[in-house]
Amino acid sequence: MTSANISTSRLLGNLRAPQIAHALNNTAIIVQPLGAIEQHGPHLPLDTDTQIATHLCAQATTGMDNVVVAPPLSITASGEHAGFPGTISIGTEAFATVIVELVRSCDWATGVILVHGHGGNFEAVRRATAMLNSEQRNNCQLVATHSWRRRSRRPHRDITHVGH
Repeated sequence: MTSANISTSRLLGNLRAPQIAHALNNTAIIVQPLGAIEQHGPHLPLDTDTQIATHLCAQATTGMDNVVVAPPLSITASGEHAGFPGTISIGTEAFATVIVELVRSCDWATGVILVHGHGGNFEAVRRATAMLNSEQRNNCQLVATHSWRRRSRRPHRDITHVGH
């Protein structure tokens, strides 16, 4: 799943500032996919979590004229995968700062919805949303998390995260 699956008129990077102001009538909502670059076993690509978040954004925004999808953030908090080749991580604190600054920069939008597909991002997202809420920025919401996680009958085995 890539951004090619999202209508190009809904991709923030494809729009010009006048298009946002005019076509979205200053009621734009930004949907921000948050993924990761990390191992998922020998059978899946490193950007699996980014693909999941991007797909969720594409599905959730279909037919919504005032919603645009921002470019996915893939270099995030994946320290738990540091020992695996291909992992790129900026850590929890740095990623929390990135989220805070990203949302602050979107004051022109009605809101920002964070959609993440990587469980390792949860703490950074939690810290960032707490900071933004303390600033009384009501334009940031976390609406999709790693909540599809299911457990197998064996409590030590997570069956939704593959490869380790």
